[in-house]
Amino acid sequence: MKNLEDLLQGKSAQPVNCAFFEAIAYQMICIHPLSDTNGRVTRTLLINLAGRYRNFYPLYIAHCLVFAKQRTGQTWMQASLTATSRNLSNSEAWLDQIKLILQKISDLATAGLDPRALWSLLSYGYVSVETLSAGKNACSPALAAKIMGRLPALLEQEQGIFYSAELEILIIGIDRSINKDSYESE
Repeated sequence: MKNLEDLLQGKSAQPVNCAFFEAIAYQMICIHPLSDTNGRVTRTLLINLAGRYRNFYPLYIAHCLVFAKQRTGQTWMQASLTATSRNLSNSEAWLDQIKLILQKISDLATAGLDPRALWSLLSYGYVSVETLSAGKNACSPALAAKIMGRLPALLEQEQGIFYSAELEILIIGIDRSINKDSYESE
């Protein structure tokens, strides 16, 4: 944030050009939301979620988003330094993946997936009595059992939990679309 303040103070006496806006945008993209007090609280919440439900899904999503943001900032800065236009294929692939995820969520809701089960699926990566009984849309264990009874028609089941393999593949696809260049170089 100090760099951003210095930039703004130094620019007040100089003409503003495209590089000025790029520099501000770069600073905003690269501010790490998990590096201050809010970050410690967020990390604690994510770790507690992972520990309580024995599932690292929330940490995985946070990890993907943090590194995607860092790579975006680095790519942007490199393009600015070399005066080359940025290849938008990664962004387009990411947008396509997001549209597919939204369509899958819409399909599940239209097919009759209970909103609490959908919330559980999107929050934890799976649906179980425990995830239905926790969090923002918590319900009683008895209601959770009823909801679980309706899930076999809509979701895959493994070891007493329900999940959407298609949704998982789409979410992994976001990481692959954002980091396409690093996957292609391996």
